[in-house]
Amino acid sequence: MNLVRTFLVAACLSLASSAYAQISCPPGWIAYGATPETSSCGPAPGAQGQGGQQAAPPASWTPQWGAVAIDEGPTNVGIGTAKGKTSKADAVNSALADCRSKGGTGCKLNIAYGNQCVALVAGIQYARGQPAATIEEASAQGLAQCRAAGVEGCTVYYSACSLPKLQK
Repeated sequence: MNLVRTFLVAACLSLASSAYAQISCPPGWIAYGATPETSSCGPAPGAQGQGGQQAAPPASWTPQWGAVAIDEGPTNVGIGTAKGKTSKADAVNSALADCRSKGGTGCKLNIAYGNQCVALVAGIQYARGQPAATIEEASAQGLAQCRAAGVEGCTVYYSACSLPKLQK
């Protein structure tokens, strides 16, 4: 009997350890998507009102995307950014174009983020975009990861939010 119980506990633990990391969403929002790479935040579905009455119809939201591109070429002009775009592709293309418009010759996407905020944390030979529900969370998480990597001079170089907009 103990062997069966031990097996069941081990099976449950192995299933729990294979769960994906979740993205961080603002209060009242939930993550949508199959993996952390394809997930974005959106409003939580409406709940029943008091007394069994239906709640108002759910609001319609327009997703918003942002992206950060970094010039990794010899010109090293810095970054190109985009925010408030209605598609991931538009945000990525806009960030790359912004980087190139500044003279960047080796512009590469660092991060694309949807319905959330981002902080680009940079240090010596290090630059990483960190998404989160707020700029404060993204900055704190990004700085902690930079320092944990042993990087010198970690600082928040850029931050912005691309939060969904309520359609009227």
